[in-house]
Formats: sequence, C-alpha cells, structure tokens
Amino acid sequence: MQERSRIVVVASGAHKAGKIHFDDINLTHGYNVVKAYGQSKLANVLFTREMAKRLHDKKITVNCCHPGAVATNMGVSRDTGFGKTITGMLKPFFQTPAEGARTAVYLAASPEVAEITGEYFYRCKIAKSSKRSKDMELAKRLYELSAKMTGMNQ
Repeated sequence: MQERSRIVVVASGAHKAGKIHFDDINLTHGYNVVKAYGQSKLANVLFTREMAKRLHDKKITVNCCHPGAVATNMGVSRDTGFGKTITGMLKPFFQTPAEGARTAVYLAASPEVAEITGEYFYRCKIAKSSKRSKDMELAKRLYELSAKMTGMNQ
C-alpha cells in the first residue's frame, strides 16, 4: 500500500465558540480577540473537513487537532512584557511545548491514523467537535470565499 501524504492543521477547542462572520469576515466592525480567535479556529476545522473531502481521491489525509493549553511565550509582548506575569502563574497548569505538539506529531507520523481523514483530534484520539464545525455547506462556503479572496478561483 502506498503511503498517503498528510496535512495537519492546528485548531483549538475554542472553535466551539466560533462563528464565521461572512458579513464582516475580517471583523472590522466590533473586533475583539475572543471573537477573532474563535472564528479563526472554527475556520481551521472547517478547512480540514473541506480539504479532506476535496483531496480524498488524491491519497492525502487532512486532520486537525487541539493541542491543549501549552506554556509558551506566544501572547507575551516583546516590547512591553505584557502577559508575562499571567503566563508565569499559569505555567504549572499548562503542558510543555513538546507535550502540546504530541497530537500534531501523531497525526503527521503514526501508522494508526494513516487512513483517517477529515477528523478533529485531542490527545491523540478523535474528539467531539462542534455541530457548526461539521456543517459541510458552511465549510464549502468558507472555502469558496477564501479562494475568491486569495485569487485562487481564477
């Protein structure tokens, strides 16, 4: 059997609070970081499902994962140090970067998932994702908008 190529998308459990704002896709009106993050992570899961469907006959799998809470310096301002204190306080409750990468590496390399595509994983297992993240009409609409915005539909 020929080995499949694999695409691994890093999403987040925050996709469950996400909504795609087609009327204001860049959130130029009423932007807030939680709304933007939720939308982007829902978009990651929808992208995973749509690409898995489109690439099914190409021997390419597409899966996404939630890495969990990981102790990194992402979100800490290099200029002001903003966020450093809260990150330091939460560090004992967070995973190390290696632990956070475990599911993504598993999806990229494990023979156990070589034939699985279009799924959302957490802790190296298929996990429940939101109802909205399984809406294939929504996934197709977002894909088509993305293709139009990037000039790929020409």
